[in-house]
Parts: sequence; C-alpha cells; structure tokens
Amino acid sequence: MAALVAEVAALLAELLALVAEVEAAEAELLASVAAVEAVDAEPEAAVALEAALVAEVDASLALVVAIPACVVAVVADVAALVELVAAFVAEVEAAEAEELAEVALPDAAVAELAALVADVAAAVALFEALVA
Repeated sequence: MAALVAEVAALLAELLALVAEVEAAEAELLASVAAVEAVDAEPEAAVALEAALVAEVDASLALVVAIPACVVAVVADVAALVELVAAFVAEVEAAEAEELAEVALPDAAVAELAALVADVAAAVALFEALVA
C-alpha cells in the first residue's frame, strides 16, 4: 500500500508539474498574443497618425488657397473705403461751397440794396433838377 501511495504521490507531483508547464505555456501564449496585438495595433496607430497628418496638411493647404481670396477681399474693402472717403470729402466740399454761397448772398443783397439806394438818390437828384 505504501508503494501505491508513493506512486500516486509521484503521479500527483508529475501532474502538478504538467499543470505548471501548461500554465507557463498559457502565460507564454498570452504574452505572444499580446505582442501580436501590439504589433497589429502599431500599423493601425501609424495609419491613424498618417490620416491625422494628411488632414492637417489638407487644412493647411486650404488656408494657403484661401489666402489670395482674403487678400482680394481686403483690397476690395480698401477700395470701397477709399470710395467712401472720397464721397465724404465731396460732401464736405459741397457743404463748404453751400456755406460760402450762403455767406455771399447777404453781400450780394447789400450790394443790390446799395445800387437801389444809388438809383433812388439819382432819381431824387434828377427830380430836384427838374423841379428847380
């Protein structure tokens, strides 16, 4: 019986050693799977990074393409501003001319009144000469 117990114990020890080997093999397999997944993930990450870089380059190119249109818009805005300033200057000059004309009107009225007074004085003088 002792021999049978010893044989069972030896078989049990051998079984435990085999279980340990299987566990070690399983751990190795899991490590290999993880390594394969990491290698598989690297190209995916590289592809994602490349796609992000391509998108960034596309966005930069879009900005570069948009720059001339922006310059044209700024030039058009400046031209419109110059036209507005010219129109404003013309309005100011017209207002100044109108004010000068308004100032000249009283002077012209005074001159016309002086001419009328001179005409009346001449008429009075002529009347006095005729009466005398």
